[in-house]
Amino acid sequence: MFVIMTPDSTAYFANAEPDHFNKAFLFNWRTRDNHPVENGLAFTRQVLNIPMAHKMVSEYTVIDQERQSLILLRPYQIYAIEAVMHRIHDHQDGFVWHTTGSGKTLTSYKTAKLAAQDPGVDKVILLVDRRDLDEQTTSNFSAYAANDDIAINEAQNTGDLMRKLQQNDGKVLVTSIQKLHRAVKKTQAQLATGKQSRFSKTLKQRVIFFVDEAHRSQFGKMQKEIRAAFVNSNWYGYTGTPIFNENKKQLKGDLAVTTEELFGKVCHVYNLRDALEDQAVLPFNVEHVTTIGKDALITRALEKETNRVKARRDKQGRLLSTADEAKIQATQVAGFKQWQKAFNRTVNRGAKAIRIAAPIIKKLTPAEQKHLDTTDERAIVGYRYLPVFDVAQTSGEPVLSAKDFIKENLADHQNVTSLYNAFKDYLNQQTDLKVSEVPLATLNGAKGYFQPSTNEIGIGGDEPDNALKLKTLYHEYAHSQLHGLKSAFKDRPRAYQETQAEAVAYVAMQNIGVDTSNYSLGYVATWAKDKAVIHSALSEIQQVSNKVIELSDGLTKQLGLQEAQKEPEHDLKKLSAHDLNKSYQGLQQQVQQATSPQQKAQFKNQLNDVHQEISNRAQKQLQDFVRQNPKIKQPRQDESQQLKR
Repeated sequence: MFVIMTPDSTAYFANAEPDHFNKAFLFNWRTRDNHPVENGLAFTRQVLNIPMAHKMVSEYTVIDQERQSLILLRPYQIYAIEAVMHRIHDHQDGFVWHTTGSGKTLTSYKTAKLAAQDPGVDKVILLVDRRDLDEQTTSNFSAYAANDDIAINEAQNTGDLMRKLQQNDGKVLVTSIQKLHRAVKKTQAQLATGKQSRFSKTLKQRVIFFVDEAHRSQFGKMQKEIRAAFVNSNWYGYTGTPIFNENKKQLKGDLAVTTEELFGKVCHVYNLRDALEDQAVLPFNVEHVTTIGKDALITRALEKETNRVKARRDKQGRLLSTADEAKIQATQVAGFKQWQKAFNRTVNRGAKAIRIAAPIIKKLTPAEQKHLDTTDERAIVGYRYLPVFDVAQTSGEPVLSAKDFIKENLADHQNVTSLYNAFKDYLNQQTDLKVSEVPLATLNGAKGYFQPSTNEIGIGGDEPDNALKLKTLYHEYAHSQLHGLKSAFKDRPRAYQETQAEAVAYVAMQNIGVDTSNYSLGYVATWAKDKAVIHSALSEIQQVSNKVIELSDGLTKQLGLQEAQKEPEHDLKKLSAHDLNKSYQGLQQQVQQATSPQQKAQFKNQLNDVHQEISNRAQKQLQDFVRQNPKIKQPRQDESQQLKR
């Protein structure tokens, strides 16, 4: 075993030929609850003490004959082995929850070897539930045992199993649960007729069972009968997907159904989240492929809902009413008076209302704020059913599109556009980076890219949202600083690199008063779960963020874009969309910078008023969507949800 150690980081690996050294087998030490141990002194105390150092190179090392390699166990495997051996000495059952792909077979092999060498154990049996798993497990165990002081036996059939179980050779036996169950039933049948069976002596021995894929349902009845026959046995299951009360299946009788009911309390946990943080398993690569168009999906769903309601009406001896159709087809709804006052439309004579659940918003008293643990002045305290009408049930002036309001805001992002162009020119002229714009169609769904080998940044030039273009440029610039060829983080997994870069972009955009949380926060939240990466990468990310902010501030001064934030006009309805948006951004900053609770509350109230005005404008400019898209409908609310009056 070799150890790499600095005051702030440690790693260990098994000896290997230079041509066969694999970085994936360079392990960091972690605590029992999977927290990284980076300090060299802490690593020395936990791993290089005596007898732990001796165990690392004797008990926790395996020679894989098939792959011709020396394997050192990872920390979670060692902790699982120690936990199971402790349970064996205490005559207690349990199970090991290690995620799929984390090396459960190797863990169970080393535990089986140590158990077989224990003087208090007579036999060790590894149970699987299929023949192919039987052969696969035997093959893996044999590869590990080829250069070890232990032999692996495989039973060819039930008779062979019974003969090998009677041999006192200290070997580990691999067999299927079906073979062992037949052997038990055969022995019990002989004893029931008064015949003696040599195999009955085996049933009284101290036998340790290790069960692979312990979540499988076949272990219910069979395991119960085998456990009853082996009166002095202990059972240990290995699974990556344990069964809990939340996901159990109901079985007849008194059979155990959860993994804990089958095997006892968990010995050690190493779940998927731990494995992803530890890079012990490959991350998910999720790709969405659309095989059916959105319109077709909507049409199909609406036809299904219409047929469902029609079938119900047929049973009642009624026809599908106009009210039924309105509920199914509803797309944009408002109250009777709201259609008149806000949209200059009137509800058609004879139209029947659709009832929807609407929130009851109440101003909170200080006592209620304390009880709810919130500083918000208003909160939803319940829901009530209100009558509304769909746009198809009304007549009058056309309903404008909300896209018009959004386009107005995007068109007013002149400052963002100027800053984007200035930052792009600065990088091209003052750094060794080359920034160019490319068609979005060539980016396979991305908004930009950074190419480390050529030090090039590409940005989707035909992206209509200028703020998104600037955020993308910040993102790719962060990649160039964090993950270039000379960067210490260049070998980080792609998921970490993407979220680190997005963190820099988010901070930089916040600095200029543009909120990109819709794009950024999901990435940042995912990255923030990885505490080890935060600890090691935070200082460098902070440096890059500060550098981007400093550059942006300098460029905005040169362009004359810095303006004092103005408080919103008292009559918000007179403000343009641009001024309304600027007021919202200014108030956000004032809320964050407020030093007194009273001042903060005042700015929050103003911010709520501006937010409400923006929301109202979007509502007023809704397009006559039904007329343009007559086939798009909504499922109607279930009748059981309607208020009975």
